[in-house]
Amino acid sequence: MSQEISDFIHCSHEIARRGPCWVAGPGGNVSWKDSKRILIKASGSRLDQVSTDRGLMWLDLPPTLEALKKALSASDSATQENLYQDLLKNLAQGPVRPSMEMGFHVLLTPRWIVHFHALSAFLMLDALQKNPSSLKEILTADPDLKNLKLSALNYTPPGFELAKELLKAPAADIYLLKNHGVVLTAESSDVLELWEKFEKSFLKKYYPEALSVWGGDWQKLFSQGYDQGPMKALFPDFVVYQDEIQKNLTSTDVEKFRFDSTATGDVKLQNLRELWASTQVLTHFLPAAEEIQSRSREQLHSMPSEIFRRGQK
Repeated sequence: MSQEISDFIHCSHEIARRGPCWVAGPGGNVSWKDSKRILIKASGSRLDQVSTDRGLMWLDLPPTLEALKKALSASDSATQENLYQDLLKNLAQGPVRPSMEMGFHVLLTPRWIVHFHALSAFLMLDALQKNPSSLKEILTADPDLKNLKLSALNYTPPGFELAKELLKAPAADIYLLKNHGVVLTAESSDVLELWEKFEKSFLKKYYPEALSVWGGDWQKLFSQGYDQGPMKALFPDFVVYQDEIQKNLTSTDVEKFRFDSTATGDVKLQNLRELWASTQVLTHFLPAAEEIQSRSREQLHSMPSEIFRRGQK
């Protein structure tokens, strides 16, 4: 096994190990590239299931980059989105398809690109809104973190739209995405270590009671009261799977729902349970967390690349 594949698998598993506080279900994606090829997580694969023969794929970098630049040059967003969907289709290797976030993995220049749905990103953006210097104070106080550059982005639909917004943003090591998560960029595979250190310092200062949840066994969350609460569409994956999640919910009162603890099933059910857990952890620590607007939710469902990801075309 090559070093890049070994590091790729390790990185994927480390993200998954943090459970819904970092990623839920098949969410999140990782990539590594050189001048000729890019190694990227396959669409629909869980990070904890990535292995040498599952959940990853190689793409030729130059022609993929050229196709993305062609899409970027299109005159309107609808044409850009259609060209992006066509590219995803053309890159599919049988049933294995590249992540719908492939665009920014290719277009951003650092060797390592890591994206996952860290709940702490929501908390950080809230702190940033209240105190614009809050995150800079944490970074500059630590010699290992002081040189990291951070950029905050408003909510943008996943896929090609997000890739375009990341390209417009100031180059950064950490991109905090509203109602979505985080994108990390680096030249080495220790990217997660720096993020974890930053996250821990942030939580220790602003949410000390959250440290045990972030470092604990997520499956214990349901027995600690995180199994019930409001149903809020806080991030794209919840929007995509909301109808299926609702089928496994029971109402405890007008504004609270509980995930059916007696439900059993396959990995799909596990994905839904994790998505629900992540929502409840976030609303516990940030009750005022804003949902994705209804218009944006409708847009997400109708995006060609999202329809392709769901296997409907």
